[in-house]
Amino acid sequence: MAIRQNRVRNLVAALVASFGLAVAASAAADPLQITIGSPTVGGFPAPYAQVTYDLVDSNTATFTFTALAGYYIGSTNTAALNFNGAVSLVGAITGNASPLGPSGCPYSLGGAGNIGGVGNMNFTVNTFDGANCVSTTVSFTVDLVGGTWANTGAILAAHNLGNLAGVHVFAGCTGTAPNIACAATGFSGGDTAVPPDEVPEPATLALLALGLLGMNVVRRRRTSRT
Repeated sequence: MAIRQNRVRNLVAALVASFGLAVAASAAADPLQITIGSPTVGGFPAPYAQVTYDLVDSNTATFTFTALAGYYIGSTNTAALNFNGAVSLVGAITGNASPLGPSGCPYSLGGAGNIGGVGNMNFTVNTFDGANCVSTTVSFTVDLVGGTWANTGAILAAHNLGNLAGVHVFAGCTGTAPNIACAATGFSGGDTAVPPDEVPEPATLALLALGLLGMNVVRRRRTSRT
């Protein structure tokens, strides 16, 4: 009887360990990130930007486009996405002006269309005045119109050239607004969404600790029997 109880306790501890580790991994992998870098722009090396996004709930998602060091995003089709389903904007589009440009350049929604070299996208964000309104980040929230997304990976769908997202890249920029000049500008996209490298949040760390604790219980019980 005692042997059977020990086996049951060991099984429970092992399940707790597996569950804790699995849930922790799942929680850490919820956000996804797309690296933008194809095609290349004006001979400047990729990547140019990253898009980080996540579900708020089953039909609401947040997006942040971030230009990488030395590059900016802006103008027509500043940011472009191809959604799996029709979406509506929630609240305002916000962005950080570049060190070169003025603050307060407004953003607007564009329609669906072909983004040069990136493919057809059904959601676009625009600003005005070319290089004089470039940004380092652009963020917004959208709602799915009818239906739900099963997970973060279901939010976007690859279109005709396989890309999920794109940006309007500005590279080799000098001067200050209203006289910014850039050596190259063009569109670039990304076709792969992966979990970003990030520091686990407290809840994730707690789940990971639970898994490790369960594994330690199993190890101790096995050691005590030898």
